[in-house]
Amino acid sequence: MQLYLFIFFLLLLLCFSVSISNVSSLSSDGVALLSLSKRWTSVPASISSSWNASGSTPCEWVGIECDNDHNVVSLKLTGYGISGQLGPEISRFRYLKTLDLSVNKFSGKIPTELANCSLLENLDLYENGFSGEIPESLFAIPALAYVHLYSNRLNGSIPGNVGNLSELVHLYLYENQFSGVTPSSIGNCSKLEDLYLAENQLIGELPKSLNKLENLVYLDVAINSLEGSIPLGSEGTIPSSFGQLKYLSILYLPLNHLSGKIPPELGKCESLKELLLYTNQLVGEIPRELGMLTQLEDLKLFENRLTGEIPVGIWKIQSLQHILVYNNSLTGELPVVMTELKQLKNISLFNNLFFGVIPQTLGINSSLWLLDFTNNKFTGKIPSSLCRGKQVMEVESGFQSISRYHTF
Repeated sequence: MQLYLFIFFLLLLLCFSVSISNVSSLSSDGVALLSLSKRWTSVPASISSSWNASGSTPCEWVGIECDNDHNVVSLKLTGYGISGQLGPEISRFRYLKTLDLSVNKFSGKIPTELANCSLLENLDLYENGFSGEIPESLFAIPALAYVHLYSNRLNGSIPGNVGNLSELVHLYLYENQFSGVTPSSIGNCSKLEDLYLAENQLIGELPKSLNKLENLVYLDVAINSLEGSIPLGSEGTIPSSFGQLKYLSILYLPLNHLSGKIPPELGKCESLKELLLYTNQLVGEIPRELGMLTQLEDLKLFENRLTGEIPVGIWKIQSLQHILVYNNSLTGELPVVMTELKQLKNISLFNNLFFGVIPQTLGINSSLWLLDFTNNKFTGKIPSSLCRGKQVMEVESGFQSISRYHTF
């Protein structure tokens, strides 16, 4: 009997030793990953079955990439439905360059320990439930180039040290709960191409330092509580240096509290395709310099306090597809040259003071599908070209109430 017990305990000790050997043979990065996953409350089988201690490295695990020395350089688990928290164990990955946990159900705060990943270049935590503030230490990572934190519940101010990110190319912080002002240090991010801050609670003025971002392509600060002019220069105008933004293609500033005039310097942004300034408190005339934007496709200036005429040069931009300027106090006649815009799809001019005769050849543009001229002072006949084929126009009572024109 004693012999049997001895053999039993010997086998048990042998199994335990093998188990310890397997765990101890796993690299430190592998051990850190297993420790990290213990904070996750919901993990799909494809990950749990792959992440185990049977090998020496995690390099073949789902979502893991390693360098030639078997160091983890990429942790990419987008769209797996993982819930739980991102723990401080993330700091153990000294060679990590990409962290992508996007489109999951993570919650809690972004750990300050993430700043220890000093080689991190790509940070993708978007479409989760992260909350709290962005740790200032995160914006001290020198290699950080792509920061995608949108569609979370982050709050507080955007860290003022964002200007330390000399390699930053993308900064996507939209659809969060950030408050305070846009840090002026953002102008030091000389490589920045995309800046998305929309749908937050930002206040104050847009910093003048935006003029320094010569590589900027997309600027979206829509749906905030911004004040002041665009983007605030001396005496309510943009400094002439704003015209140095030769690559700016998208400028979205709608649904704020911006005031002052539309700066003529915008006409120097030669790559501009979409200019959206609607639902603000802008005053004055539409600058004729906007007619220099030869690539402009989308011009939306509605729901402001604009006066004067639409510059003729705008009606000559061959790429123009949408012009929406309703709910202003604009006036003037519509020029015949507008009928030559072959890409034009949408014209909304209602609730203004336009007068005169609508060009009779307006309907020759087969791309046009929406036309709204109601509540103006137009006279004359409805252009017959608007009623051909399958095109439909609704008319209520005379030319002053021309409604919507559709092409089906």
